[in-house]
This record gives sequence, structure tokens and C-alpha cells, in this order.
Amino acid sequence: MLPANKISFLDWTDREPFIFVSYARENCTFVYPEIERLKSEGYRIWYDKEQIRPSHLWSNEINEAIEACSCFLVFITARAVKSKRVIGEIKQALSIRKPIIAIYWHKVVLPPDLQDHLQRIQGLEFYDLHRSSYESQLRRALTECVPPEPRFVEKNDALAKAADLKSSEVTHGISPKLIYFILILLGVAFSFFAIVIAVVPFFGSMVPGDPLANPLAGFAAGFLFLAIALGLFIAAFAVYRKYLRTK
Repeated sequence: MLPANKISFLDWTDREPFIFVSYARENCTFVYPEIERLKSEGYRIWYDKEQIRPSHLWSNEINEAIEACSCFLVFITARAVKSKRVIGEIKQALSIRKPIIAIYWHKVVLPPDLQDHLQRIQGLEFYDLHRSSYESQLRRALTECVPPEPRFVEKNDALAKAADLKSSEVTHGISPKLIYFILILLGVAFSFFAIVIAVVPFFGSMVPGDPLANPLAGFAAGFLFLAIALGLFIAAFAVYRKYLRTK
């Protein structure tokens, strides 16, 4: 029998596909519960808290795990982008062209050397997504790289259907897609009214006291309608970002 430090990494992991999780240690309060949730859905997870083998160098073990993983999952936070270890793991995964999924737990500014790389890969903005939408999108992304254990597939399908149903009924049965289109249509309508009200005084009657002949009043009313239209477009964009956008 070979000593522990001579056992190959693939033998240690049973040669089954797994997900490597990269994170900043300071973020363990939310990363570990996420890892446990993914495990409960049948995904095989490798992370440094549990899978470091006895008598092995920590850095070598990390490198071997990244090389052997089927998917590289990284939690992007302000702490993570300042961590040399996390940045090193990301660069290694990029260099060997591993499938990478970045979860932006917080809104952060990426270091210049990572911006070009990470902005081109699949990412989920947790901070800007409904929880059920985030979980559903992450589940689909992970399953493309690492299928969960067969006994969990039916459970995950049920979770995905429930998440889709919840996402489509978050507004008391009214579909977010319907709300989005209504807001867009209202925004277009108010924009049209703003233009009409602003130009009517230039073509209206010249009767003194006629409100339609007052360019200043027309401009003020047009500006008000335009502001309302802008608010409607912003609301539509918020609905799109929250419930409809997919990565």
C-alpha cells in the first residue's frame, strides 16, 4: 500500500467529477452554508476546509484539485479580489481553461488584471438577483459541467420548477414579464405625450389666455411627462434585472 503522500489525487477523489470552490476565508460565514446547500443537491464539492489530505503540502493539494476539477466555482467579494490565494487560483483555472462560474456575492471592482478575463466568463450577480432565481441559474450552470448524483436529479428538477414558479408569481400571480411590458408601454406612451405637449403651443391658437398657446407651460408639462416616462423605464429595467435576466 502506498503512503498517503504517494496516493494520486484522482484515486483519492474516486475519479468522479467534482466542483472546486475558491473563496476568501473571511467569507466563510456565507460560503460554507452555500457549499452545504450544493452538497444537499447532489454536487460533489472540493474545498480546502475538508478535502486537504494528511501529509500533503497545502499549495500542492490546491493545485492538483484545480487541475482535476470539472468546474471551478469562485465567490467574488471585496475580500476575495484582494486575496493573493484566490487570485492565484483563478489565474490557474483560467490558464488550463477550466469551466469557471463566478458568483458576485457583493458588487465589487475587479483588479485590472482580472477584469478582461472574468468579464468574459459566466457570472451570477447574487446581490442583484432574487434568491430563487439565483439558485435556479446556478443549478443550471453547474449541471452543464458536473451532473449531480442520480438520486438527486428528481429533487433538483422539482426545485427548479418550484423556483421558476415562484419567480413568475412573486407579484401575487402577476407575471414579471407582463409587468415589464406594461411598464415599457407606459413609458413609451408618456414619452409620446411629452413630445406632443411640448410642441402643441407652437401650433396652437394665438388667442390670449389660451393655455395651449403658452410655450413655457407646454415645456413644463412636457418635462413632467418625460420624467414620469423615465421613471417607468427605470422600473422596467429593475424588473428585468431582478426576475427576467439570465446569464
